[in-house]
Amino acid sequence: MARRRDIRRARSALCGVVPLLVVLSAAATGAPVEVGFTAFPFELSSAGLAASRAVIRDHGTLYAIHDDRGCVPWEEALRGAPLPAWIVAEWDEHLAALPAGHALYLAITPTRPDRRSLAGACGPGPDTPGTLPPEFAGLPLDSASALADPDVRRAFLAFAARAVAHLQPRWLNIGIEMSELALAVPSEWSAFEGLADFVREGLKAGIAPPAIGVSYTLQSLLDPAVAAATRPLADRSDFLGISFYPFATAFGELEGAPPLPAPPAQWNVPFDFLATFTTSPIAIAETGYPSRSQALAIVSQLPPVSFPGSDALQRDYVRDLARVAARDGYLFIVWFVPIDYDVLADQISLVPFDRIWTFTGLFSSGLVARPALAAWRAELLPEPGAVTQAFVALGLLALLRCRRASRRS
Repeated sequence: MARRRDIRRARSALCGVVPLLVVLSAAATGAPVEVGFTAFPFELSSAGLAASRAVIRDHGTLYAIHDDRGCVPWEEALRGAPLPAWIVAEWDEHLAALPAGHALYLAITPTRPDRRSLAGACGPGPDTPGTLPPEFAGLPLDSASALADPDVRRAFLAFAARAVAHLQPRWLNIGIEMSELALAVPSEWSAFEGLADFVREGLKAGIAPPAIGVSYTLQSLLDPAVAAATRPLADRSDFLGISFYPFATAFGELEGAPPLPAPPAQWNVPFDFLATFTTSPIAIAETGYPSRSQALAIVSQLPPVSFPGSDALQRDYVRDLARVAARDGYLFIVWFVPIDYDVLADQISLVPFDRIWTFTGLFSSGLVARPALAAWRAELLPEPGAVTQAFVALGLLALLRCRRASRRS
């Protein structure tokens, strides 16, 4: 009898504790994944920048800074000298625009946008080149093998540390789309891999470092040789960032990446591959899908390249992206372009290559919401309190079941 009484008491205690734990877990549960945008402007005006920042504020939980300008303040970083004033001013502008409660993701990279050549030296102005340190003399600047140089590594670590101290991001990407290097020049991959390890370990020795990762393009990872070469670094990183624009498969093929199938397998097949690629958490560091099709002459002496898109495809991609993010526990998603930038493209006469992502915004340049925005909000931004209410309901259900079981015993 005493043993049975003890069992009843233990069960009764659990009936109180289990529902409480379920309800309390709601307090730590918000959106299933942090989501947001860069502040990419859709036109050359303060109003255009303000509109992009309003999208970040109202339709996300994350603010992304994507520093892919192709320059690094190598000299100042190596000497510990003050950084160019315009860089610090840009950082301060981002901090001033960061909405309260939003997480911050920062991406920097040691190469030019070709993902191979050493980034140039930032100068006294954003459009003025600087001078490389004399220690860099003789380095092969058009080759990633320069990333193996000890002074290059020390300078990039110092720059990363300055950026982290100033901006205090939650996540830091120290190499943008670097699987492209392994695809194009496999023999130079180890130089970047060594730099990434050096910078990550150096930053980890500091106080309260962010999560540190690199980003790869998903289409190039589908090449078995690229996957094999880049997986070890991904596994050693705190997270793996993914750059994925599935509609641009034709351009990826020109670069040597495997072709993607037609939608929706165009994105679902790569997502399924990614689920088992690395032991590190996944984050979508940049992505997008267009609401209309384009054909662009991005390579001279070749026919225009087709970039398909539609409102329906954009919406379906958002829905499947949200489903996979929840299934595979993604850390965050950055939808790179918040507003279509066709106005900007015409204002500054962008070349065809830079127009590839023109219509990937979740808003038109007239600030009209695309159908995909409703999917984005419904799947990735549950209404405040909706998740908590669901957990409370589960807690009450668990409590009722416990009480019924106790009465029967």
